[in-house]
Amino acid sequence: MRERLPIRVVVWGLDAVGLAVAGLLRRRPGYELAGAISDRGDHVGRDLGELLGFGERLEIMVNNDPMDVLTRAQPDVTVIAAQGSGVDELGPRILQAVESGANVVCLAESMVYPWATRPDLADTLDELAHAHGVTILGTGVAPGFVTDTLALALTGCCTDVERIRISRAIDISGVGKKVLQREYGIGLSPSHYQERSRGGTEHVGLEESIHLIADALGWRLERVEQTSHPILAEARTEVEGVRVDPGQVAGRLDTATGYVDAVPRIVLEHPQMVGVRTEAVPTGDFIEINGRPSFTVQIEPEIETVTGNAAVAVNMIPAVLQVGPGLMTMADLPVPRAVLSDVRDVLHQTGPTTDQALAEGWHEEGLGGHPAGERAFPGESPLG
Repeated sequence: MRERLPIRVVVWGLDAVGLAVAGLLRRRPGYELAGAISDRGDHVGRDLGELLGFGERLEIMVNNDPMDVLTRAQPDVTVIAAQGSGVDELGPRILQAVESGANVVCLAESMVYPWATRPDLADTLDELAHAHGVTILGTGVAPGFVTDTLALALTGCCTDVERIRISRAIDISGVGKKVLQREYGIGLSPSHYQERSRGGTEHVGLEESIHLIADALGWRLERVEQTSHPILAEARTEVEGVRVDPGQVAGRLDTATGYVDAVPRIVLEHPQMVGVRTEAVPTGDFIEINGRPSFTVQIEPEIETVTGNAAVAVNMIPAVLQVGPGLMTMADLPVPRAVLSDVRDVLHQTGPTTDQALAEGWHEEGLGGHPAGERAFPGESPLG
């Protein structure tokens, strides 16, 4: 029996999510870590096993030269971990990976539905993927799963859908003091916060999720409106050395609304705050479907961001390897699932092609294995 080669994967970007991706690939059977790319000075030249804390060398040296790594590794898949990056910034990286012959799984909010902001560049990437016979997928836990794909899967049991409302409420206490103060304005007065936020603080990813949902449901989206407001503390709290008194900023509420026929059909809310225990605020992922039937799904606590992002990226690799070439969205692929067995077993569980079936005499039999012309249930019309 011919030896089955492992799926070779390069991880590009070694932030917390990228390292989690590498660690998961190392544990999952059927994958081989083929290279690691990072432009961080404290990463370059170090063994990836050391960065992962495995206590052993993997003999994979972190490199800041993407083409050197891709040329040497010849990966089947390159996972690009670049949360917060725009499509323009990601384009050159994706181009390098694709030209090396690799499929691409991109963990970046803007790539979940790049047609939302850069349709021209999205079309170019699609053409590029077709030309090289590979697949490009943008994904993540939110956007990419909770705030779009999971909601779409839930509509599968609906005869009608009137409105979708999704809320992802998270505790940001662990992101670090600098991020809390710089990005969220934690501890500021409302007036100081508004002054600093002048010019807009739109959350990247909400618009992409709305476009993905609308496109998949066949809704013609007219516009997306986004707002951002501070969440004020009701009780005193302290986190990461930052004191927050009642009335001061304890977080931010980002909201995006998608309109169809002048009606708000898709509403995404993203409360992010500190002091959730002090404030007794529940965190979690909440999906409300109004239609036939109407229902609400609650996930408490929220799906953890770093682990969730890494899991979605790795779990989508088998689907990426089996779908045709092009720039894909999560709506184009099967519903994500954890592949816990050897990934090569999953990739080999494919049925015969049409040509193979015809060569084996399928044309001489009817559907369901009955000879042509013979009904499965004699005496009954196949249409009832």
